[in-house]
Amino acid sequence: SGSAYVFMGIVAATLGDFETGAHFAEMGFLLQQSVASKYTESLTLCAAYSALLGWTNPWQSCLAPLLKGYVCGMASGNVETALTSAMNCYCSLPYLMGKPLTSIETQCRQLVSQSEDLKLSDVIVIARMQWQSYLNLMGRSTETVKLKGTAFDCDTFTSDVPLLGAWRQAIDSNLLVFFGEFELAAELAIKRGGGYKKVLQTYFMVMME
Repeated sequence: SGSAYVFMGIVAATLGDFETGAHFAEMGFLLQQSVASKYTESLTLCAAYSALLGWTNPWQSCLAPLLKGYVCGMASGNVETALTSAMNCYCSLPYLMGKPLTSIETQCRQLVSQSEDLKLSDVIVIARMQWQSYLNLMGRSTETVKLKGTAFDCDTFTSDVPLLGAWRQAIDSNLLVFFGEFELAAELAIKRGGGYKKVLQTYFMVMME
């Protein structure tokens, strides 16, 4: 399938070969054109533009394909992929692009509600972690570097899902850097090592490279 080629590209990008990863994505798109399936098209677009092509293409060029991935996913029942595309389209990438936090926070709050309606447990956790980080950065939480407030409570959060743990580490590091806690950020980086990047190969890593 087209998405299989994209995932091979993500493996290449994880190893630092972004050009080869982009070539795999292009092959995946060509294969996807021969398959009349919005379900798999949603997965192909989400994977390619959430975790691969943004390393070689302008981030602005990723927004429209991610929106299409959301539409295809919702139309075909691939709702988890659809909401993941929406989170990247309306929250993660706009945040990295420096868009106003007020509009990003509003979008994130709405996507949390939609994810909860659809009972997408992992998407809910990731969305709530991002939402809480925006609230911290906007001064709408009593905490700064700690993911604790109305959207998410790190003190009660437990999970053995590698992806969720990697997101938590990435957002923690991001907050530490933004609030000037550089020594704590360095200690956290040393403690976790580089393994988390193999789990969370997204553009969020750009903030920490």
